[in-house]
Amino acid sequence: MLSVAVEKLRDAAEALCTLEASSGGTLEETKALSKRAITCAAYAVSLAFVDEAKGAREGILEAMPKAPRYMWADMLRLLEILRQIERAEKQKLVELAREAVEIATGIVLSAPGGTSHL
Repeated sequence: MLSVAVEKLRDAAEALCTLEASSGGTLEETKALSKRAITCAAYAVSLAFVDEAKGAREGILEAMPKAPRYMWADMLRLLEILRQIERAEKQKLVELAREAVEIATGIVLSAPGGTSHL
């Protein structure tokens, strides 16, 4: 479960690196890379606490009762970021992707056994 979460976190970080390297891309390219980074980050958080996530939002909602309460605010913030993807401007998309990957990194590494898979 946690090793899969770490793999998803790596996918999110890779998408973020690609996004930051291609800062001159079109809005559609930026949106696609941002969406990939944010979605992978959300799945990473979900998979840190549940065996299988049916969707990014659904996975976070399913994982919340199993996560420590101090993580709930960050998990709710990820849900808000997922909602903002479609209407955000190009620069805001990059910022949202960065924030999502940062939140996911903190949660996955703080999950029980989180650092043992690195």
